[in-house]
Amino acid sequence: MAETVVPKEVAKKIETEHALEEISTENDAMILNFMSLLGMSLLGTGSSVGVVQTKLAEIGARYNLKRVNIMSLPTALFIKFESKARPLVSFSSETVQSYRFDQTSEIFKLADKCATDFVPPLDGQNRLQEIEKLAPRFTPEKRILGYVLLAEGVLLNLSPSWRELIVTGVLAVIVAVFRLRALPRGYFSVLLPSIASFSVTTLALVLDYFHVGAATLKPVIPALVIFLPGGAMATATIELAIGDIVSGASRFMTALFQLVLLTLGMTAAVLLIRLPSSEVYESIQVQYAGLLGAFLFASGLYFNMCAPKKSYGWILAVVIVTFLAQSLLRATLGEFSGLLFASMIATPLCYFISEKIKGPPFLILYLPTLWFLVPTAVAVSGLGRLIGKSQLDGMQDFVITVIAIISTGIGTLIGTWIYDLVVAPIFPRGKQVKTPQTPPS
Repeated sequence: MAETVVPKEVAKKIETEHALEEISTENDAMILNFMSLLGMSLLGTGSSVGVVQTKLAEIGARYNLKRVNIMSLPTALFIKFESKARPLVSFSSETVQSYRFDQTSEIFKLADKCATDFVPPLDGQNRLQEIEKLAPRFTPEKRILGYVLLAEGVLLNLSPSWRELIVTGVLAVIVAVFRLRALPRGYFSVLLPSIASFSVTTLALVLDYFHVGAATLKPVIPALVIFLPGGAMATATIELAIGDIVSGASRFMTALFQLVLLTLGMTAAVLLIRLPSSEVYESIQVQYAGLLGAFLFASGLYFNMCAPKKSYGWILAVVIVTFLAQSLLRATLGEFSGLLFASMIATPLCYFISEKIKGPPFLILYLPTLWFLVPTAVAVSGLGRLIGKSQLDGMQDFVITVIAIISTGIGTLIGTWIYDLVVAPIFPRGKQVKTPQTPPS
């Protein structure tokens, strides 16, 4: 039987096609790796899984990828798409790294650029590495001072005395040093809320023993404000509302666990010093001190979180506007309704500044308003009273605070819809924020 002879031209064409397929597959693999790294970085900024999936889908469309499937969880990311030779799949699962505000801004700039312009995947990976190693904008001394201002701004809303202001400043310095010395990952980072709360609570009680400090935990709460997971709880509420059940439930439980870690540290300190719980856990009444607290908080956050350049004015403006809105609504509608409607006002405002005026990313504007306005301090003081004589009051405070944070999350979701349906069509310039949808099963 005679052998079939393939013409040289046909053989060369087949070899060229195989080579092109190999090159295409290799290039697609680089794109897949870059999208996985970028997605995990977006998760590290605290973005909801819906935002991450939407952003990666836009980037996949820019790379002309076919049949892109993306599934995201708070610490895991699954990406699949069709290549010329075979389907390519990536699964990333690791503890995401938290970022400063300047790093968050650069990550979103890179993601937006990839969604609109072609960015070679290798260049994108190199840029991500540069962002990971990006040096803080401010020196450690300025960041510590910023945290002191941040804590004092929160304390001004709790009707403090001059002695409490001084003690809070000392405690804030300790917490700021702990945060600067902690590695992004590792056991110390996980236990940092407990270690910080135990240290500052012990010092506060020792100072009170020698009649230097105050006989309550009021100075401790502002010093620990950066550990209060109001943002995570609000994001979890949004994810649960739009159908991301697994992501929302896991994020909500993680936030509760962080609250428990804070309380364990405070509880251990109280048991060590052995002061009567009725003296330690005084009911905290929130009485707003006006614009001074908002100004100190925004200024301190700008330095401590190394916010990007030209963002201070926007952060201060959003905090003040939301503060005034909540103060007015709280007096007329009550605590929960005030938080709900204040977050409904803050969310479109943050999106408008971010997307239409090309201001800082949404998270950099929204998180400060949440940290400053949501009374998460009541949750910590309430959990602390569970070990003393006010168990019922402590449980009520904790439940009330969880409901308040859920109200804020619902307000954020409604505010996003308002922006998408009302504000964005009126101001068509810039990018439109797609309201999160229930992910396909």
